Parts: sequence; C-alpha cells; structure tokens
Amino acid sequence: MSTQRGQGQKHFDNIYCLDANAVLRGNPAAFMSKTAHLTISAPASTGPLSASPWRSFHADSVVVNQDAADSEFLDRLLDYIYRGLQTPSSYGLDRNALAYAMDQTGGADFEPLNQYSKPTMVSEFSRSWIGNFRRHNPVAA
Repeated sequence: MSTQRGQGQKHFDNIYCLDANAVLRGNPAAFMSKTAHLTISAPASTGPLSASPWRSFHADSVVVNQDAADSEFLDRLLDYIYRGLQTPSSYGLDRNALAYAMDQTGGADFEPLNQYSKPTMVSEFSRSWIGNFRRHNPVAA
C-alpha cells in the first residue's frame, strides 16, 4: 500500500503497528483496507479496566494513516514516547502515551479500533511471559 513521491522517496497510505508479541493469523490487507480511513486508531478498554488511565487503551494494534502527519494527537503521542524512552523503566509506555495524547487533545483524530476484527493473536509463549512478568512485578499488573 505504498506509492512513490518525489525523488525516489516512498510514503505509505497507512501503517499498521503491532506489539512484538502479536502473531498475524493471515494477510492483513483486508483489515488495512477497512481501516484506511482512520487517522489514528487503537483498541480502547471497556468495563472496569478502562477506569485506570494507563489501561484506557491497548497498543497491541495501532493504525495510522497519512492524515496523522499534521495531527496534534500524533505529536503528543510521539513526544510522550520520546520522553518515556529516556527513563530507566518504561513498562506500558505505549498505552500511557495513547492515554496522554487523548487527554491532551480531547481525542481529536482518534477513533477506537474495537469494531474492527484484527488479523492478530497473542502467542501462547507471550501469554506465559506476560503472566510471569506480572507475578514478579505487581506494580505492572
């Protein structure tokens, strides 16, 4: 889903970012076509988990299209990530950055990804690793 622009520079119409522990169940092309109109999108938490600001969003699947280049939401998101990567521990940085950008911009340019069926799943190894991490790091749970 890319096209050429200028002197050999490539740009992409949309980008699908996945957590390192996500496994694709198939070709994501249909999903990317269905979500191409979304400027910035990620799954939003529902129910009791959504009450905690750092659990308001999941960053396992994030969709971004070209319109985000001029987005205040993306600016705040990237600023938070940049600063967070300079700290010794940044567990949940991606989720926190989404919550921060939402808070700072009122959600302009953002739409929850919940209504779209993602072409991913979490591997069994990843579930075990996350469970072990949470057992040994109660603050992160």
